Parts: sequence; structure tokens; C-alpha cells
Amino acid sequence: MILRPFDSKYDNPAIIEEILSYSAAGTEDSAPSVILMQYNELTDQDLFIGSDNGVILGIAGVRYLSDGDGEIAHLAVVPEARKKGHGREIIELLMSMYGLPGLLVTAGEDISAFFEKCGFSNQGGGKWLKK
Repeated sequence: MILRPFDSKYDNPAIIEEILSYSAAGTEDSAPSVILMQYNELTDQDLFIGSDNGVILGIAGVRYLSDGDGEIAHLAVVPEARKKGHGREIIELLMSMYGLPGLLVTAGEDISAFFEKCGFSNQGGGKWLKK
């Protein structure tokens, strides 16, 4: 898998918006088009695309925290690519390729087992941390 920053000149916004609608992490309730616009405009966060042979498998949106860690604002894997380790791979690539010493995520009960399997520790209140 290749993980790279979203590029509005290269990536089809409609496809990215659809994938954002599958997001399993984060607290955003905004429409995918609004979320994508925010990633284009704000400097404290980035949207990353995970792909293999040009096929987008998933995305991750990260906010940069003042302590150097990142917070996963959005994480989504396309339905046909789920249960194949792509979400875990996106998390690992985020930490290694982009120098994030830790990742924080807010997740509901329905997805918390995934983050636990990825090495996150429960911080209480729906917050999970991986160092």
C-alpha cells in the first residue's frame, strides 16, 4: 500500500467524499463535502489516501496536536477492501512515514475492538491512544 496526501488536482472529490461517508472514527457530523473542503483549507490537518496499484482502499484524516502526536479525525476503508488489514496498515504508515509518535482517536463501542487490535489503549470516554 502507498499512503500519500490528498491532492485536489489528482484525486476525484466525489470518490473521496463517498469514502469519507464510511468513516468509522472521529467526531465530525458534517457532510463529506464540507469535511473535504476543511481538509483543503485548514493547515493543522491533512487527509491521506491509501491505495494499491492506483486503487483507493481507504483514507485517514489527521489533525496535528501541539505535543507532536496526531488525532485521527477520519478513518475509512472501502467496503470491498475491509477485513484485509488495510485500516491497520494505514495507521502504521501514518505513524512511520509521517513521524507521528502517537495517535489519538475517539471511537464508539462499535469500532473500539478494531483500535484495540491495532495496539491502541483505552483512555476512557471513548478515547484511544497508540504510542
